[in-house]
Amino acid sequence: MDEFEGPWAATKPPSSPPPRGGRTGLYIWLGLLAAAGAALFVLTRYFPGELDKGDGPFEILRLFGLLALVSSGLLASRRLDLAQGVRHAAIWAAILLTLVVGYTFRDDFAAAFQRVRSSINPAYAVSDAKGSMVIGRGEGGGFYVMGKVNGEPVRFLVDTGATEIVLSPADAERAGLGAATLKFSEPSETANGV
Repeated sequence: MDEFEGPWAATKPPSSPPPRGGRTGLYIWLGLLAAAGAALFVLTRYFPGELDKGDGPFEILRLFGLLALVSSGLLASRRLDLAQGVRHAAIWAAILLTLVVGYTFRDDFAAAFQRVRSSINPAYAVSDAKGSMVIGRGEGGGFYVMGKVNGEPVRFLVDTGATEIVLSPADAERAGLGAATLKFSEPSETANGV
């Protein structure tokens, strides 16, 4: 029973002190704080007045202190795999860059999606640079356009000689315009007569 007498047994003092970490963690921590300070300087230089909103310098000082506190765990690290840390930082930088580029070109991506959708289904109109809508020729050579009636999607036939917009009974029902609530008292003139 000399080796182990249970969890409350007195432990022997270690024969050698635990290995101490180098100063790598300190240098990385100081480098991180210096990089944050440099980024703050660049932001204030290229976006003057933006950081003065809200609580201004007090908010910046609070966030800087929070960064110092959260990243201070680097000081206690015994071993740092610098290559892995750089690799992880590069992955996060690529993710951030992808999000920024996606946000920057969101309108262009939406326009590209609309053009692709229009080429698959010509009934979806696409606006061009001149501010007009372009409708592709549909099946049978006619022109159709997608619209909404009371929030329900409806495909309309475009007739340049028409003076009225007419819904089919099925489309009117889907849009909440039941035949019982409609009045059919207005005469309509077509190419075949009244």
